Amino acid sequence: MAYDRIPIGRFSLITLLSQKALRLYDERGLPVPKAKDLCSGYRYYSGAQIARGVSIKTRCGLGFPLHEIEILLDAKERRDTATIRRLFERRRKEIRSEVKRLQQIEAILENEEASLELIYMSLTEPVIKEVASQRIVGKRGTGPYGETISRLMPALCSQILSEENQNVKVTGPFMTLYYDSEYREKDATMECAAPVT
Repeated sequence: MAYDRIPIGRFSLITLLSQKALRLYDERGLPVPKAKDLCSGYRYYSGAQIARGVSIKTRCGLGFPLHEIEILLDAKERRDTATIRRLFERRRKEIRSEVKRLQQIEAILENEEASLELIYMSLTEPVIKEVASQRIVGKRGTGPYGETISRLMPALCSQILSEENQNVKVTGPFMTLYYDSEYREKDATMECAAPVT
């Protein structure tokens, strides 16, 4: 095997990038194969492209999306450390937010009573029961049911996961409270809420 004519399968093994990913990267102009067979379309890479392939794989492992990997590679070539730092800081914030979300899920699952209620919850048979008072964080709105809940729930999650609410912990399943005494098609009043400490 020539060092400047590495078949896609071998290049995939060396860089740990799948052949499917390499074909996608070729379309995006990341590591474009050094040569392509005109008859078969088979791709060949050079040894000099290995470092770039490994670099892409490393950034994928860090969770960067493909468009940001392109920006990072370009910034590296231009020695644009400000762009690299900015993207790394954004990724760190995303990771912290995801860790916090997973910790909240873990806390719900650790509370055996709350997690069992999630499993055994009935969607067809309403049950009326007395519950102890609890502290909640909620977002209230008016409109059609599905549309309003779809708007309120992400806003509620963003509020709970915001930097200023780092000490807030979700202690049970999310819920929707309905304030109308009868069904309303377009102007129902409801509140998406989560019990918290």
